[in-house]
Amino acid sequence: MLPLLLAQLALSSVNLGASTHFTAQLLEPSTPPLPLDAPTQAPRATALKAELDDLNQRIAATNVNWPTGAVVMAYAGGIALYAVTLTALLLVGRLPTVALLVLASLAAGGLALVVGGLVVGNVAAAAARATRELLGQERDALKRELERLEAPPPSVDRAFPTPAWAFTVATF
Repeated sequence: MLPLLLAQLALSSVNLGASTHFTAQLLEPSTPPLPLDAPTQAPRATALKAELDDLNQRIAATNVNWPTGAVVMAYAGGIALYAVTLTALLLVGRLPTVALLVLASLAAGGLALVVGGLVVGNVAAAAARATRELLGQERDALKRELERLEAPPPSVDRAFPTPAWAFTVATF
């Protein structure tokens, strides 16, 4: 048994100090690195979740439909244009010139209402869509940041191999 112990000591080249008395002695490996502190990241994650909830509410509240006034204007202009045009076509030969000019001006007004309703509705809806798109991009950026914060830290390998120099020397 003693020759085996001496062979291990010679191979491992461990300095046991000036003591010649071999007592139970354990050579400890260095302590493993500790994982990052999760509590320091928790307030930021909570703030990000609150911001995400606020952004989701703002996105849901963004109305991308045409404003009611633009829809009413387009429909009213279309109905007026249709009625005036139909009347003018049916009575074109029996109406005096002044009446035809009045009907033509009413038709032009109806056409202006239709065009105005279409333009106002499209501009308002496009602005709302652009706003919602910007909010969506901001939400996506916050989601990515939150995912990075909530991702588990890089794993620490706790299965340390026992190095050749770490052994216990015991005498009984």
